[in-house]
Amino acid sequence: MVPAYLDRIVFVNALTDDPSGQQLASKFSFQYIPTSFFLKPGGAVADSHTGPLSEADMKARLDKLLAQ
Repeated sequence: MVPAYLDRIVFVNALTDDPSGQQLASKFSFQYIPTSFFLKPGGAVADSHTGPLSEADMKARLDKLLAQ
């Protein structure tokens, strides 16, 4: 799935041992994992989802956001 969006979307896993990922995760309020945040280029939250997402659901959300 990621290659299909390679030049249009950046995927970040904010729950890692990487300090930059932890810094990013600290900017968002969430109680459950997984929680997905979809950010606009300026950093504002465009959409969010709590719980697992199937590949089809993820693609649908991404395509909808890219169309805006």
